[in-house]
Amino acid sequence: MGLCIARRDVAEVAPVPEAAVIASGKMTGTDADSRLRLRLREQLGEDRYERYFGRDVRFECRDGEVEVAVATPFLAKLLDRRVGESLRRAAQAEGGSRVSVRVDRSAFDRSSDVPDRAPRDARQERRPPRTTAKRRAVGVPGKRLEDFVVGDANRLAYNAAVSLSEGGDGVRFSPLFIHGVSGMGKTHLLQGVVGRVQARNPGARVIMTTAESFMNDYVAAVKSNALDGFRRRWRGLELLCLDDVHFLSSKQGTQTELLHTFDAIDLTGARVALASDEHPHRIDKLSAQLRSRFLSGAVVRMDAPDADLRRRLVASFAARRGIALEEEAVRLIVERSGLPAGSPASVRDLEGMVTQVEAVSRLLPEFVTNGGRIGAVAVRRALGLGEPGTEGASRRPLRPLRPEAIVRGVSRAMGVEVSEVLGTSRHRRVVLARAVCIYLMRELTTLSYPEIGRALARRNHSTAATADKRLRRQIAQGEAASTGCNLDGLPIAEVVERMRIEVLEAGSVPSRL
Repeated sequence: MGLCIARRDVAEVAPVPEAAVIASGKMTGTDADSRLRLRLREQLGEDRYERYFGRDVRFECRDGEVEVAVATPFLAKLLDRRVGESLRRAAQAEGGSRVSVRVDRSAFDRSSDVPDRAPRDARQERRPPRTTAKRRAVGVPGKRLEDFVVGDANRLAYNAAVSLSEGGDGVRFSPLFIHGVSGMGKTHLLQGVVGRVQARNPGARVIMTTAESFMNDYVAAVKSNALDGFRRRWRGLELLCLDDVHFLSSKQGTQTELLHTFDAIDLTGARVALASDEHPHRIDKLSAQLRSRFLSGAVVRMDAPDADLRRRLVASFAARRGIALEEEAVRLIVERSGLPAGSPASVRDLEGMVTQVEAVSRLLPEFVTNGGRIGAVAVRRALGLGEPGTEGASRRPLRPLRPEAIVRGVSRAMGVEVSEVLGTSRHRRVVLARAVCIYLMRELTTLSYPEIGRALARRNHSTAATADKRLRRQIAQGEAASTGCNLDGLPIAEVVERMRIEVLEAGSVPSRL
């Protein structure tokens, strides 16, 4: 039985901002809403929860009824089809007798994102184009400090993040500069700081974004002669979290503006948290003044997780995805993540491995035991390992699916060249292949849109996000493929599943494009 969908507004709408999950009303009050969201996280896992309920969705729980507000009819249908059963189970567990979905475009109006007290006419005159970069605004959910798995490799960074988020003496750590190689959990800590500050002070003005987005917003403001508005948005803050700071290398104009921003928000006692792949001393072509500002607070490093932390991370990722791993399966994932000896095993790699194991367990249920537990056989199948004793002497560092393996597998299966997918060809078969690659990178890896864009040789990651959303819309609407090959006429959803199986079958052997 599907969800009850009420279309309060079914008109075509422009893309809405990354909106918030907001608890209001009663089912019994805010606590019930929090428990409902916790149950959904446990049922769906962190990634799927964020995908379906982390944006453009609002909950209202009152009088035993759960009402879900979404921005478009497409999102309403998608929730019903993909996670409707999970939503109903979570609501029933909290005493909810009915779940309904309403389409309400006005609930996600952009105008509430950035307050501005200037007269209406003045706002219209200085309003910058809508090409400005997106920022994580107050209320937008992210990963939580409570979900961060702490070990010797990241304890100092975690404790510093907690202290900063709680204010008080922790403000002395501002700016907090967290550095370490990619995939260690730096972004998780920044999002956790944002969430903790918002929970303690819901009215706080908070921005979390990347250095690239800061630069794009600044450049757009310069081009549109709207620097005054830009500076109001970025300087009247209580917390600024800036990720991927190493991107500022050689960006002298952006560095100068960021330095002025730091100077301005320092006067208000605002807190700053930064994350980078490199220590401030190792960021190339960084101005001496900005480097000095980075070094003026707490600079902490996140190291690769040791075996004990990797074991607990695997258990945590499995629990969030709702899968049960046998001890031997956990041991095998932990062991493979540390190969070759001495190579850093990132948190993201571990999550990717668990993602592959989940995919095999869902698509090939014969590898799962009768008790529903996933053993070493399924892990070996997911990671492309042979039977014990048959791996030979090579013991290569078999890692989660790499973007090049996905591009290679999809290109071969769809009869296009890898160079075409990475190039600018607009042939309909190449366009579909490129979109499928992006879709599978989102589903089978832990890559973000900027990382996917770089993997596909795209200068702007928004093209990857746009292609992914377009393909998901085509799947939801049941569109058929039109590629000029033997896939013509098949539902795009079936084409994607064929490509998924192809990639899982052949994509675990590392290779270069």
